[in-house]
Amino acid sequence: MTELELCNGDSLQAKEPMIRRLGQDELNVAAQVIRESFITVANEFGLTSENCPTNGAFTQSKHLKVDLEKGCFLFGVYLGMKMIGFFELVYKENHATLEKVAILPAERGNKYGKFILDKAQEIARNDHIKQIDIGIIKENTRLKRWYQKNGYQIVRSEKYTHLPFVVLIMQLNLNDEVTNE
Repeated sequence: MTELELCNGDSLQAKEPMIRRLGQDELNVAAQVIRESFITVANEFGLTSENCPTNGAFTQSKHLKVDLEKGCFLFGVYLGMKMIGFFELVYKENHATLEKVAILPAERGNKYGKFILDKAQEIARNDHIKQIDIGIIKENTRLKRWYQKNGYQIVRSEKYTHLPFVVLIMQLNLNDEVTNE
């Protein structure tokens, strides 16, 4: 049995997801959730620990610990006691970057990704953040369309020397968002 199975072995599954801000004691499970979630994209785009060591498919708990120590906000997405997803918000002045959006492959297709986007927006609004940015692999057209469907707009493309792909920067302006309340 893996560490993830030990920590996530809840037989009483809740139907509604919930989020919880993570502390250091949950970073091992979070790193495993991120790796399992990102490996599908890493395989699709030929990313390895050699050509793209910063990709989520190669995240270790020590990387998350550094993020936590820098003041980033790390969140686990749970069904009952089982962590099925993860996301991180990094604040800079009046905007946030949404990073490491992850849902375990077995849980995809259940609208948990949309749940993450909604919760990230709610948290950012409560913290008086004006916009959320995200960077994705430019060639990942399926993911690009999904973010566009959820209100994100393409801002620019960036080529970083340490990455084997072009990054597409997308943005959601929270001031333009209309709530359905």
